[in-house]
Amino acid sequence: MRKISQKVASIILVVVLTACVFPSFLASAAPVFTTEPMIAAAHNHMVALNSNGTVWAWGLGASGQLGNGTGGPGDYDAYSHTPVQVQNLANVIAVDASWNNSAALRSDGTVWTWGSNSTGQLGIGTQGWDANSNIPVQVHGLTNITAISISGSHMLALRNDGTVWAWGANYNGEIGDGTSIEWCDITSEALHYRTTPVQVPGLSNVAHISAGAGTSVAVLSDGTVRRWGLYSFDDDGFFSTYATSPTLSPGHSNVVAFASASDGHFLSLRSDGTVWSGLDHPSQVQNLSNVTAIAIGSAGWSMGIQMSAAALRTDGTVWTWGESLAWDWAGDSAERTRTATTPSQVQGLNNIIAIATNASSLEAMLSTYVTALRNDGTILTWGTRPPGGEWEQPTPTQVPGPNGVGHLNVLGTPTQVPPATPEQPPVTPPITPPAQPSVPNNHSSWAGPELRRAAEQNLIPATLQPANVDLTRPITRAEFAGIVVLTFENLTHRVALPTIVNPFTDTHDTYVLRAFNTGLMVGVSDTRFDPNTPLNREQAATALTRAFKRATIPTWTFATDANYPLNFTWPSLFADDANISGWARESVYFMAANGIILGTGNNMFSPRATTTEQQARGYAVATREQALIIALRMVENLE
Repeated sequence: MRKISQKVASIILVVVLTACVFPSFLASAAPVFTTEPMIAAAHNHMVALNSNGTVWAWGLGASGQLGNGTGGPGDYDAYSHTPVQVQNLANVIAVDASWNNSAALRSDGTVWTWGSNSTGQLGIGTQGWDANSNIPVQVHGLTNITAISISGSHMLALRNDGTVWAWGANYNGEIGDGTSIEWCDITSEALHYRTTPVQVPGLSNVAHISAGAGTSVAVLSDGTVRRWGLYSFDDDGFFSTYATSPTLSPGHSNVVAFASASDGHFLSLRSDGTVWSGLDHPSQVQNLSNVTAIAIGSAGWSMGIQMSAAALRTDGTVWTWGESLAWDWAGDSAERTRTATTPSQVQGLNNIIAIATNASSLEAMLSTYVTALRNDGTILTWGTRPPGGEWEQPTPTQVPGPNGVGHLNVLGTPTQVPPATPEQPPVTPPITPPAQPSVPNNHSSWAGPELRRAAEQNLIPATLQPANVDLTRPITRAEFAGIVVLTFENLTHRVALPTIVNPFTDTHDTYVLRAFNTGLMVGVSDTRFDPNTPLNREQAATALTRAFKRATIPTWTFATDANYPLNFTWPSLFADDANISGWARESVYFMAANGIILGTGNNMFSPRATTTEQQARGYAVATREQALIIALRMVENLE
C-alpha cells in the first residue's frame, strides 16, 4: 500500500518545465516535461505515473478509482484488466493509491483525487457514498504542495513551507486538529470528517509524510518522527491508544522515509540504509542494508493476512518478508502459508527502481500482492489477485499494455522520439498540449471576435466544437448545460462533478449530469430533462445566474436560492416586463445590469414565447452563438 524512497523522500523529484509560450517560428523549442515514473498499489487497483506526466490505472473501478469516467458505488462490472489513461490529468509529478481512492500531484502544486468520497477524502467539500468521482477533481484550497500520501479514509499533503494539511475521516484523531470521535458514535456526525483540507497545528519543518489506516505520520527535517491518530495496538491488531495532535514518536533518529499500513504495521528507513519496524520504539529488520525504498501492506487480524513488507536495495534487488497466504510476496511457486521475519530476495528481479505493496480487504477477497518498476519502464506484479492478473500469480509477471497490446511502459512513448545517435543522448518526448477548443465556421460575422475569446476561455463545450456545427441555430437544453458547466468551472477553477445516480430517463449526457449535480440546471420533471428542447432567453439568464451564485456563495443550493437575493442596482424595466416569469426576473435584470444579456430592441427583452404563434416561429429562443457570448460576458464582467 505504501511505497517510499529515500531518493524521493518527499515523493517529488525536480521537474524541468518551461512555462513560456513561443511564437510559431520557435515552435521547435517547445517546452519539455519530464518526471520520474512512479507506481502505487491499492487493495484492488493500481496506478502508474508515466515519465511524460500522464497517469494510468487498472483493476477494479467500482468507486471510480480508475479515473476514466467509469464506475460508481457498487459497480463491480467497472473493471479493467489492462491500463487505461486517467482523464483530464497532465504534468503530474506524483501519484498515490489506497483502497478505493487515487490521488495525483501536479507540477503546479495542486492535488487531484478520484474514487470513493465516503469519508470526504476527495477534499472537495462533500461526503457520502453517493458523492464519489470517477474522474479527477481538484482538492479545494491546496497550493504549493510538494508531497501527498493517502489512506483509505483520509489524506495528507505537505506544503513547500513544511506544513502538513489533512482531510477525510477523523474517527481516531488522524486529522490532527485536536478532535476525534469513535466511529460508532453517530451523535456528532460532523466530527467524523473534514471534507476540505485543514492545517495540522504544531507542525513545521516537515520533510516527509505517511498516511495509514487511522494513523498519520510526519518525518521532520531533523530525522525525528511525529505521529497522531492510532499509535498503540494489541497483539490482535486492535488499537488501544490514539492521539488527536502530533506527538513525538520515541525511538526514531535519522529517518528519511516512512511507510504506514494498518493494524499497527509500520516501516521506517534511516539515512544509513537500515530498515526499522514499528511506530514507537521500533526494532531493526535484520539482514537488510543499503536500502533505498520501503513498502508495506496489511489487512489485519480479521483477514488472515497480517503483513507483507518489501525493500528495494541499491543494487536493484527486491527483498520481502511478513505473513501471508500462499504467493503474495515470496515471488516463488511454492503454494503455502508463509511466515518470515527475515527478508529474502525475490528471484528473477533486477534493475528495479521502485516498489509498492497493497493492503487487502474482505471486499478484495484477500487480494495481496507486490509490484515493482524496472528501469526500462516495465512493471511487474506477483501475489494473490494482483489487478488485471491471475487469481494466483506466483512469479513476477509484466503488466500488459493498454488494450492488452504489448506491455505497459511508463518511460514515455519511444516511437515518438527519433532514434538517438551515439553522439546524442536520448531525448524525452515532449507532451502534446491539449488542443484548444475551436470555433465552428458557421456563425454570424458580428459574433466572430467574441466567439474566439470564448474559445480562448475554454467556454465552448465539446458538443459545439465540430467544424460543421451551425452556431446560428437554437441552443438545446443539453448543449446549454455544457456552457453553464464550463462557465462555473471558469469562475471557480474547480471541476463540476457529475451525479453518480442519473435521475433522467431521456439523457446520459455528461454535461447534463454535471449541471444537475452542481445545482445549475434541473429537469422538467423528476425523471425527464428534455435535452433536445430549445432554451429561451429567460431560461439562459437564470441558469447562468445560478452558476454565478454557486461560484460565489458557498452555502447556495437550488433549494435555498430565494434566501440569497443578489445585491445590484436594478436598471429600468423592460417594456415587456410583464412577460418575464416571476422566477426569472432577478436573473434577467442582474444580467442586464451587468451588460451580459441585452435587450432585443425598443426596450424589449423578449424573454419567452407567450402565444402559440410565437412558439411556432421560435420566438425568444436563444441561439448557440448568443449563449456562448453571454457566457463569455459573464466571465469577463463578473470574474
